Amino acid sequence: MRNFIFITGAGRCGTNVIRGLIDGHKEVNVVPGELNIIPHYNNSSNFNSKKKYLERLFRSFLRQIPYEKKSLKKNLEKKIINLKNKKNFVDDFEQMINLFFPNKKKYVLINTQNENIDFLKKIFKNCKIIHMLRNPLTQINSRYLFRFRSVSNNFRGNEFTNSFKRNYLSFEQANLYKRNTQVKIIKMEQLLTNTHKVLDNITKFLKIKKIKKLELTEMEGKFISSLNGKILVTKFINRNINKDYSNLLPNDLYYCSLINSARKFYNYPKFKKTSNNFILYFLRHMGFIGKHREISFNPYIIFKRIIYTIINYSVDKKGKIEFEIFLKKKNEKKN
Repeated sequence: MRNFIFITGAGRCGTNVIRGLIDGHKEVNVVPGELNIIPHYNNSSNFNSKKKYLERLFRSFLRQIPYEKKSLKKNLEKKIINLKNKKNFVDDFEQMINLFFPNKKKYVLINTQNENIDFLKKIFKNCKIIHMLRNPLTQINSRYLFRFRSVSNNFRGNEFTNSFKRNYLSFEQANLYKRNTQVKIIKMEQLLTNTHKVLDNITKFLKIKKIKKLELTEMEGKFISSLNGKILVTKFINRNINKDYSNLLPNDLYYCSLINSARKFYNYPKFKKTSNNFILYFLRHMGFIGKHREISFNPYIIFKRIIYTIINYSVDKKGKIEFEIFLKKKNEKKN
């Protein structure tokens, strides 16, 4: 029986750093990448839907296997059809893990890139969870830069706007489980300033041997897996804690203020309520507001960026209204 360890968090909060530091540990099989569909399993007893879900999970694993190991990928693809139908989802999941990691180490660590601890504890009752937190201001600022740092990156969607709700849920879960013996709450800021001490606390929590030297499975700024056979030894993690939130507009800062569940972990200012401002939104999308931006004066890129600004502004406005409705329902339940 494997012991499952999950890393949870709302994104841009150090989940990949933790995964990269533990990857290569002699006692732990570390799943490469981010398996962010695990928390959405609905515990259906219907075999067809369960089997379909297992196949989706399996293919998520396969996508993380490097191109150089395509023979391994082909062999594993053939075994998908042999997944047995057991009554317990965890048994099926473990069988899939065993196919992926024939060297059956006792522990399996998975970065879920999801903040929902509840689902994981319901499905994997004996699992352990490392839940990562970060100051909402810098975390949501980082989420914006992740998608919109460069003007040439014409990303559209609601990921940035969803980060307000995701942060709220992440801190709500942290408050709910902060005294639970199966959950370890870690602040990203603590990890960066006192890496060895935090790692010692994590290894004690997981009951595995200490990590004596820092080895990050990172190559050219991108986190990879030890499956690639590439492990970089580093003397320290980047300790330059970025306190910047210059990419957040006054309207964004107001919505950060609504994440009250974070105030038991972080002390940050409250901001006044302001409406969305299209001019400010446009200037930011063009790279003229905020630090660490890449600006382009190419007419074609500018034209595309204007189109995406209009789309994203509409999505952002709608998403924040939905966040307010979500908070209102939360408050009604409390009262």
